[in-house]
Amino acid sequence: MNRAPATTGPRSDFATNLRYLCSYYYSASEVCRRIGINRQQFNKYLAGTARPSARNMRRICEFFGVEEFEILAPHDELRKVVQFHGVRADETYPVRALKRSLAQSDPIIRKYYGYYFAYYYSFSTPGKILKSLLLLNERGGVPGYRRIERLIDRERTARSRPGFVYKYEGIALYLRERIFLIDRERLTGNEISQSVLYPSYKNKVGLLPGLILGTAGMVSREPICARILLEYLGTYADTRARLAECGLYSPQSGKISEAIMRAIDNDIPAHDFALRALPQ
Repeated sequence: MNRAPATTGPRSDFATNLRYLCSYYYSASEVCRRIGINRQQFNKYLAGTARPSARNMRRICEFFGVEEFEILAPHDELRKVVQFHGVRADETYPVRALKRSLAQSDPIIRKYYGYYFAYYYSFSTPGKILKSLLLLNERGGVPGYRRIERLIDRERTARSRPGFVYKYEGIALYLRERIFLIDRERLTGNEISQSVLYPSYKNKVGLLPGLILGTAGMVSREPICARILLEYLGTYADTRARLAECGLYSPQSGKISEAIMRAIDNDIPAHDFALRALPQ
């Protein structure tokens, strides 16, 4: 004997929600063809006389660009989700995941907009500290950032020589009191890096410690992780003068403060088994 579908509780609006999502397409047959589900079985879902298997539910959710809890939610809640995100059947789930993360990013990230010096031990020049310039701001309503690295030894090379320059552009997210930075090297296009920073609870923006994960460009293929520290410069900076300070420094140069060197030291304590950012 077939059990009747639930008509109460949080799962009762599934058929209504499915019909609503299908209304964005020419016909239910088109939806079935694109998802790859039998039309006769799909009609039962629309009528509320049957429920999809876990596999078919996943295929339906991926096609419409919604989560399972959203398609099972009360109809008014699903309508709000669709009005905010739209129905995105032509997007793959990685794109949807990224857009959802952007939508969920806390607006408090605007507090951290401005220029920074970024410090970490260079991936391509062992033993040297790389000092670069980073701008965190908003473009087109989306938080993002640009970072410029100059691989020039400031202790041996005249300031007039540019050295190798790498330019990174990426997005910024503020989730659960952490800032996530994901970027791509713009000139060569062969490198993606990610940083995770965790701000202090102080009202004034100062130092942002974290970790950076990337590669040494074309030097090697191995992924590398290091501690990184961002030093806030303000909402305005003389970029030419600041870039003149960027480059490679030895820890003994006296040009990097002791506090910054402690924050980016990559030693792992004996009682730990992973590289963690150091609180400031």
